[in-house]
Amino acid sequence: MFTFLNFALVLGSILRLTRLVVEDSITAPLRARAATVKYLGKLVSCSWCSGFWISLFVVAWSYYDHDHLLAFRLPAYVLTLSWLVGIAQQWLDAPPPDRTVHLVHHNQVPPGGPTHQ
Repeated sequence: MFTFLNFALVLGSILRLTRLVVEDSITAPLRARAATVKYLGKLVSCSWCSGFWISLFVVAWSYYDHDHLLAFRLPAYVLTLSWLVGIAQQWLDAPPPDRTVHLVHHNQVPPGGPTHQ
């Protein structure tokens, strides 16, 4: 049975594996080698291209092994949690938004002079 949990695990696994292949620094040497092969270089540098093939693999993998803890669920949990940790890290480490309020009087000339349209 394909449940919401399986869908979430498939989605998280696809997102994490695609990022691993296309963007992570740990796979940069492999991407550099793949760049020397005509179509492979494009495949590993394009999220859309890699995402399609990774999706195909992960969906097939989950379809055939979705009930086996060690075959699909455990690796899928690890991949999904890894992706979620990466998202949380980006969010928590982001600089705070600029909350400065700039008040301009309606007769005040904007910086750079008046604009005429």
